[in-house]
Amino acid sequence: MLIEDLKVLSNKEEVFEQFDKMTFFEFFEFQREIDETVKNEKDSKFIFTNKQIAKFGYEYGLNKISSDLKFVTTKKHASFAEYSNKKIIVNKNDLEDYFHSKDEEFIKEMFEAKARRQLAKISYNDSHKEIKNENSRVNSSYSKLMNKIIKRDYDLNKKYIKETYLISKRKIKEMKILFTFNGELFYQKSKGKNFIQFSQDKKELDKQISKELREAKKIKDKEVSLEKQIEIYQKGIDYSYDWELKTKTLSVKKDFVKEYEILKENLLKEVSIAKEELNSEKNNKKKYLQSERLGIKQLKDEYKTDLNFASTKSELNELKKGFAQEKREVIESNIYRKAKSNYVYKKNSMKLGLKKAKVSYVSSIEDINNTLPVEVPKWKTILAPILGIIPGVGQIINGQTKKGLLMMLLLPIVIWFMLYGFGFANVEGPGILGLIDFGKSDPSSDGRFYLIEGVLAIIFITIAFLIVLGCMLDALFVSRTRNIGIRERKWSQTTEFLRTQGTPYILSFPAIIAIIFVILLPIITTIVIAFTNYGRGNDPARPGQYIEWVGFDNFRDIFGGKYSSSFKYVILWTVLWVLFAAFGAIISGTLGALLVNNDRVKFKGFFRLFFILPWAVPAFIMIMMFSLLFGSENFNALTKKLIGVDGWTNQQTQARVALIFINTWLGQSYIFLLITGIMQGISKDIYEASSIDGANRFKQTFKITIPMVFSQIAPLMLGQFTGAFSNFGLISLYGANGVALAPDGLPYPGEPGITDILISFVYKLSTTDTMYRYGLAASFIIVSSFFVVGISAFGFKNMKVFKN
Repeated sequence: MLIEDLKVLSNKEEVFEQFDKMTFFEFFEFQREIDETVKNEKDSKFIFTNKQIAKFGYEYGLNKISSDLKFVTTKKHASFAEYSNKKIIVNKNDLEDYFHSKDEEFIKEMFEAKARRQLAKISYNDSHKEIKNENSRVNSSYSKLMNKIIKRDYDLNKKYIKETYLISKRKIKEMKILFTFNGELFYQKSKGKNFIQFSQDKKELDKQISKELREAKKIKDKEVSLEKQIEIYQKGIDYSYDWELKTKTLSVKKDFVKEYEILKENLLKEVSIAKEELNSEKNNKKKYLQSERLGIKQLKDEYKTDLNFASTKSELNELKKGFAQEKREVIESNIYRKAKSNYVYKKNSMKLGLKKAKVSYVSSIEDINNTLPVEVPKWKTILAPILGIIPGVGQIINGQTKKGLLMMLLLPIVIWFMLYGFGFANVEGPGILGLIDFGKSDPSSDGRFYLIEGVLAIIFITIAFLIVLGCMLDALFVSRTRNIGIRERKWSQTTEFLRTQGTPYILSFPAIIAIIFVILLPIITTIVIAFTNYGRGNDPARPGQYIEWVGFDNFRDIFGGKYSSSFKYVILWTVLWVLFAAFGAIISGTLGALLVNNDRVKFKGFFRLFFILPWAVPAFIMIMMFSLLFGSENFNALTKKLIGVDGWTNQQTQARVALIFINTWLGQSYIFLLITGIMQGISKDIYEASSIDGANRFKQTFKITIPMVFSQIAPLMLGQFTGAFSNFGLISLYGANGVALAPDGLPYPGEPGITDILISFVYKLSTTDTMYRYGLAASFIIVSSFFVVGISAFGFKNMKVFKN
């Protein structure tokens, strides 16, 4: 059907009727081909435009996907679902019937819900990305409709995965299916047998096997002892996978012991022969070394003689190479050195050979462990995560004894952290409980210790909780996998994991400790102080004064309270400062780099020196120099005469412009060097190819250079913005910070200066003797942090460099 046939219809209902006549694929193909940008001519007979038809199609599609799941997808999961009160309901009875005809492999596939959810998520993301890439003004209605459909399909698939997982889980329990680590299917040994009789027989057999094993282990001949143990365990193969595992591992061990002894004996023979050869040549060691020295001396004399006849550099090089080669041959011909080298080689070969044999044996044991399931009593799977609250106990119950003992080393740390958290070994106060009143109940105490040690208590208790939680989750995960038959990992596999995947975490541990005390402690302390009245009149450093909780009073003062006018004044200038300061440095540095890297520019060395100069001089000296310059009467008189403006250090607008100029001057050098380095790496072939295609220098700059440069420096540009928020040094050193006056002619609360940004105003609030308020200052810091974190988050989300 042509779109022109729909555009002449009289109303939306008629358009919907035409849509009903289309098949599923015809409708979507039609919707996809609509060009929404095409407009009707003035004298056309059409009632609707392309855009209106596209919107009708979008509306029709929404109605269909809300009433007919076949319109959403034709995949299998749609056939078991239906709409009920506009909600998707999975028909469990149909799913149960569907499972009846399926084998164990299908049940296993349905049981792997995590992998299926991941695949569904990947498929959804790929489809969403494909639609996003196709989206444009031409087909925006089609793109919106397809996004709705793939989202509905994804939600339906998740419901299907959930229901099939629950059914498969129940089927596995009913059919007594077990899985191995390798994904192979087994059945419980008791399947198809009388469970009571099976348990009694197994118990009696266990006693018999234990008794016979004690006798077998007393046999001194190791090989005979192992054979006897294998024979004993074979009796229980039909009753337990553990006995079957023992049978196989002991068989491998028996072969390994035999082969290892033979290998060791052969290697020791070779080492012994090599050692005898070395000892036999030791008597002639001096003779061989003397002969070696004489040979080398003779070679040196010949080399010096040949050097006198060498006339070219290539001949000299050839002589050097020849001398080095002949010297090496003389040394290698030393019989004593040969014997010693052979002995060392044989010795190392023996170590390597024995190590390889052991690795091969351990690998064989791990393979057996991965290919056989385990049957675990229900009480163990329940008890392991519960007792996992004690580090190591849950792991021992799960059969990971060495891992459990290692994790038990964390127990003293957990106990000490908890004791400290509740006051043990505190300088003052009862740990975390000290944050209740900050020592007000004890007149002789110092509330600052209560504050700091209370925050430390929070950190230590949190760390202890995370350790315990980690142990419990590990025990829970292992017990759940054991419950479905997957054996616990062996200690060799755990150590291998720590050597490979665990190495980054182990190496990062010192940094994590530093982060906790250098970063996390001040952050939490700031947050706590922000909800208190800590400051003048409530300063525990002064006798009789105590910190008290005030809830959100400090934030109320900032937003709508006493300090709201100060906050508006300061935050407005802070935003302007960040934008102009950051963009000023970026733009000036970029222009400088483009200028210096232009082939037609002369005296590039001078320009490079000019742009790098601000970096060569310490920043504080440059700031002080500009402060003296802009504050001098002569400079102000000159600018008054030339442009009619003065007061660069005492007038609000002029002082702010001066600060932006200084920051631009100081910051452009870094951007200049950065962009210059990146531009050196852009291939000249790209510019040559674009010139052939007709691009002039202007287009090359804006279509090639700038996009390639800014895609690489995006994180650093983000750093320019976030750094400007906390650029306290420039504001402070410049010194042009007279008290700002409100419209009523009085100072703003807190007396912010004319150039104060948020961070410098916070400093003033916390250091002024007559009105310092640490609680209010901390609240301002939190508000400022939200701005910085917001900008960073925006960059992380939208810049491609972070997405990749």
